[in-house]
Amino acid sequence: MVAQDFIGVESVSKMFGMGPHRVTALQDVTLRFGKSEFVCLLGPSGCGKTTLLNMLAGFEPPTMGRLHAFGDTIVRPGADRTMMFQDYALFPWLTVAQNIQYGLKRKGCEKAERARIATHYVKLIDLIGFEHKYPRQLSGGMRQRVALARALAVQPLMLLMDEPFAALDSFTRERMQDELIRVWQAERKAVVFVTHSIDEAIKLADKIVVMSARPGRVSGVIEIADARPRDLDSAANIGIAKQIRDTLHLT
Repeated sequence: MVAQDFIGVESVSKMFGMGPHRVTALQDVTLRFGKSEFVCLLGPSGCGKTTLLNMLAGFEPPTMGRLHAFGDTIVRPGADRTMMFQDYALFPWLTVAQNIQYGLKRKGCEKAERARIATHYVKLIDLIGFEHKYPRQLSGGMRQRVALARALAVQPLMLLMDEPFAALDSFTRERMQDELIRVWQAERKAVVFVTHSIDEAIKLADKIVVMSARPGRVSGVIEIADARPRDLDSAANIGIAKQIRDTLHLT
């Protein structure tokens, strides 16, 4: 695998604070995954999942170690990476189409090209007919689909997702998981997805990175070869869930 084809985290540690108040959030984390892999970071609260995501985004530097993506060391935010949050972060004064076009406009993309790209993603996320609606007129799931389309419209190579479906009800959350897989299969971007849910990780991921309680370390990496959609009640996936619970020392 050549450097341009993967994302790497090499012996990364992250500390916050000074002296007796110094806290180690991550300790000696090493990972590697491919440019079209779907990776879930799974672990208890406070284990450094979001910290690692922020470092991959270029928002935080590591205290020790190195992160790199597509042949370049990550030292700052870049156009090859985009972040999607739990709270949608849509602009309430912009329509669906305008929200999707926002990043393209900032990049200097011409109006006709912005409209073409927005139309493509409106179709991809199945919101035809809602282009001129405002966020307040949409359900939570629809808002999250718009946020996903906006993140993808700028054509990143890697999509970083920090528990994006955690605030949704269980029915909408399952629909959004299915929607995300459908979109990912069409786009084939690298995805790093933070979750607390074992079932969500098994349903979504090619690779599950199981992290220990603080200081966050990699306790195990589980690869899932099952085709999607996945049956969480299959013997294989029940076995994977047990392996994860054992790794996390859950009963």
